[in-house]
Amino acid sequence: MTQKTQFAPSPEVAQEPATSCYSPRLHTVAQFSKANPAFTISALRNLIFKADPRQSSVGEIPGNGLLEAGAIVRLGRKVMLDEAPFFTWIRRGQREYVQPSPVSNRRRGSK
Repeated sequence: MTQKTQFAPSPEVAQEPATSCYSPRLHTVAQFSKANPAFTISALRNLIFKADPRQSSVGEIPGNGLLEAGAIVRLGRKVMLDEAPFFTWIRRGQREYVQPSPVSNRRRGSK
């Protein structure tokens, strides 16, 4: 009969604090579109553009929440999309991340 030996981690390793195991899956816009054909390159670029708050003639328009969700990572000029936060943002809907706009939601031409 053979005996199995169990190895215990060294004391240095056992005392290290636990860290998050999350490893981001970063993709360029083209790579993300190729891996997820439901999202075209132009649609992704539009979502990235609208992630930042911007000014209009009637006031500030809030971003769509992708930045707050952590889905957009900027490295210099390169824009990367993190897959997990992007799909979490999609599933939860952007309303959770977007601040209400002070601009009225009237249709154009209505009084």
